[in-house]
Amino acid sequence: MRLAALSSLFLLAVAACGGSSTPEPEETNAFIRVPAQGAMMSAAYFTVTRETDDELIAASIEGIGRVELHTVTDDDGVKRMRMVEGYAVKAGKPLVLKPGGNHLMLFEIEKPLQAGESREATLTFASGATELISLPVGQQ
Repeated sequence: MRLAALSSLFLLAVAACGGSSTPEPEETNAFIRVPAQGAMMSAAYFTVTRETDDELIAASIEGIGRVELHTVTDDDGVKRMRMVEGYAVKAGKPLVLKPGGNHLMLFEIEKPLQAGESREATLTFASGATELISLPVGQQ
């Protein structure tokens, strides 16, 4: 029973951050994925550019208890998600967080995420800089 519950939790996590069957748009849009029915986790995606080299080391989102920085790797055809300490941001080069790659994993959703609403996110960089962005909730 416990194995089945853990397997279900893992599948929900992978589904929350995996790619969709629809093609990616030309430009990367910021959004929080609407969680699967009954799931208490989701994922957020966006693009950010800095004027100087920096590193995104943390994020917080209103109504979300815990936000982790995650990446997805492909090990011989097996996709694996893992938490990372940060994402390097090169001056003038966009850092793209997208389905199937780097993303924010959202846990402990305190208030249900509803399509069409937006949540404010605070990004924290190693330099001490912070950036406030708006993340619309949607299926994209």
